Formats: sequence, C-alpha cells, structure tokens
Amino acid sequence: MAKAPGSRASTEDETDGNVRIVVLSPALAVTMVDLGLESSIVGRHGWDYVLDKRVPVCGDQAGIDYETLLRAKPTHVVLEWGRRELASKLVEMAEREGWKLLDFDLLTVQEIGESVVALAREFDGLVDVRRPELEGAGGSSAQDLVERMFPRGGETFGGRVLLLWPSSPPAAVGPGSFHQEILERVGGVAAIEEGSAYIELDAEDVLGLAPDGIVLIAAREVGSEAREYSWEQIEAMLGAIAGLDVPAVRERRVAVVDDPLVLTPSTAMIDFQRALVEVLGEWRAGESGR
Repeated sequence: MAKAPGSRASTEDETDGNVRIVVLSPALAVTMVDLGLESSIVGRHGWDYVLDKRVPVCGDQAGIDYETLLRAKPTHVVLEWGRRELASKLVEMAEREGWKLLDFDLLTVQEIGESVVALAREFDGLVDVRRPELEGAGGSSAQDLVERMFPRGGETFGGRVLLLWPSSPPAAVGPGSFHQEILERVGGVAAIEEGSAYIELDAEDVLGLAPDGIVLIAAREVGSEAREYSWEQIEAMLGAIAGLDVPAVRERRVAVVDDPLVLTPSTAMIDFQRALVEVLGEWRAGESGR
C-alpha cells in the first residue's frame, strides 16, 4: 500500500548513485512507492500525495521548474504528459543532460497496468514491491498484471450503478474512465452506457437515469482517518439529487468511497476495486435478504 507523507526523503548520499528519479505525476508517484522506489526519487510534483515533503518540487500543473529540476540531477524524469507533445525545452534539456524521459498515458485500466510493468522493468534492480498483486511485475505482460491487480468479479449487485463526484454541479464518472472500467470488471452494471469519462449532470439527468445505486467518489485528505457517513451527511453530499424519486435514494443505496488516492490512476485503484466489491456485495445481500 502506498505510504502517507513522512516516508524517507531521498538525498544524494542515500540514493543509488546510478539512479535518481524525478516523478512529475502524483499518480505515478503512488505506483512507484508501491514498487518500493521512493528512496531513489529526488524530485516530485507539487500536488504529490505520498512522497516526503522534503523531496524538492520540480513542477506542477502550471509547468516545470527547470532550475529545480537541474539541481535534482536526475537520471530519469517520469511524467504523465498525456497525449500532448512533450515540452520542447524539457526534451532539449534531457538530451543535453543525458536524462531518460518516461512518459505515460493513464486514462484506462490497461494503461495503468502498462505503466506498472514499464516502471518495474526500467528500475528492476531497485524494486521491492509493497503489494502482493505486483509481484513479478517486471516479468509480466501488462495484461497479466491487470488481471492480478483488477480480477474480474462473479455474481454481484445487478442494479444499475451511477459513479458520481459530489461536485457542484454533480459530475458522473462515465464510459472510458478507469473507475467505470473497474466497476464493470467486478460485475457491476454502469448506469451510463454512452458518453465521456466526465459528464456534468443536473437533477433531471439523474432522474432520467434512475440509478439503483450511487457510489460517491470523494477523496478525503491524505493522512485523515477513515469515517462512517450518516444518511444526513450523504444527503448533503448528494445535494438536489437527495430529493429525487430514484431507486438509489428511496432504498438508501448510496455509498461513499473516500480513499485519499481514489482519484489517482495508479496502483491505488486496487483499493478502489476492493471498496466497490464490498459495496456491491452489501447491496446484493440487502436485496436477497428481503
């Protein structure tokens, strides 16, 4: 499991002299901690969740801090740049300084698996996995690793499930998202079958969907304690949706998954899958007990 802030910082004396990693992605940092690579990390993203705060920030959503990046003296720079072309200044600097750039897309479950395999292979001699699902990641195919990380479920709750961010306006996590992929892998039925990975909804949209269950994806602060939510607290998170005549609300089949790393496309999704399996199992048990 990924460590909370406070794990050992990396310094020039502590790291493997041949490997110094700057990881400019909060999600990839989670995966690298789960692979046991944090002692080789010498630079982090400004929104990082899991690395020691003494590790220098080398960039954030606003851009890369090239001066700090140079001072970190990396051998590798690990990024989640997406489908954009890499910044030309970064590419030029990497060529001049001899850095290896590792860039990943992390939009799907398969891409998450591919990132784990690639990182495990690249840093093979340093890997010390923290999760049994990642054992042998460097020698696995991405597909085999995905099957271990996100095993397919059996019989589960058969109703239609809406994955929802409790934002204003509320937003559904829809097709093409790794969250919905995981829901479907465990045997859940998504309430939204068409659309994009992020869909803004209003109360009328939710009324039309009439979900049988709602899972609120709401990351709590890193380091905070897990909590139980009363129905009154859940109603507050639902907002106007709490007043709708839909099965999920009528039957109070609304659950909150608030793991601090639940929004990171990383090995933390193993915990999201486990939480979903537990929620769907409880809902199914409630139905069969009637």
